[in-house]
Amino acid sequence: MKKFKNPFTVFGLVFVFTYIYLFQILSYFLKIKSLVLVGVLQGLIPLLVIGVIFFLVLKGEGKKLTSLSLRKPSKDDVLWGFIGFFLGLAVNFMVSLITPQFLKPEKDLAILQVLRQMPLGLGIFFIFTSAVSEEVLFRGFAVERLNSWFKNLNLASAVSWLFFSLGHLYPWGLKYTLHLAVFSLTFYFVYLRRRNLYSTIIMHLINNLAAFMATRLLI
Repeated sequence: MKKFKNPFTVFGLVFVFTYIYLFQILSYFLKIKSLVLVGVLQGLIPLLVIGVIFFLVLKGEGKKLTSLSLRKPSKDDVLWGFIGFFLGLAVNFMVSLITPQFLKPEKDLAILQVLRQMPLGLGIFFIFTSAVSEEVLFRGFAVERLNSWFKNLNLASAVSWLFFSLGHLYPWGLKYTLHLAVFSLTFYFVYLRRRNLYSTIIMHLINNLAAFMATRLLI
């Protein structure tokens, strides 16, 4: 008899790959103008998303959070978080050198204006929750669950990478998304190297913080 997929896992994957679009649609129709409210929502929603995934894993699938690769990090795991950050910088630099001018990301995107004007505390809260949630969803949950289906870690990572990249189309635009698609390969490289989510969480946090501060310093 054919073994059916766990419905909680199926729902979790659908949720991971579509929640960002639901949030974008909601934001579009609400037309929120308050930067404070935007910052609060962008910080709280990732926490809510993490809560949903943790509930599905613990109560729905009956698994432990270690199934998301959330294990106590070793010194090497922490070190690879920093290595991954500098690897990402190197990839970013090389991509910027070979990218034609017409494909280079715009510097006047509306989302960048929002980040520049957002209160510092809210901005840091947002980059922290977004970094952790993206790692839990796209690396910890999506890669591991797809791998349990495909029995192919590279294929599972490729599918997760595709949806992760597409999720940035709005409000970042096509040019930024293409740039990020290449850059985000470094996250998957580090994750596959360590299979410990704390490595990529550290990498993601440092990257987001550096990018956020650089964005605020741009005139």
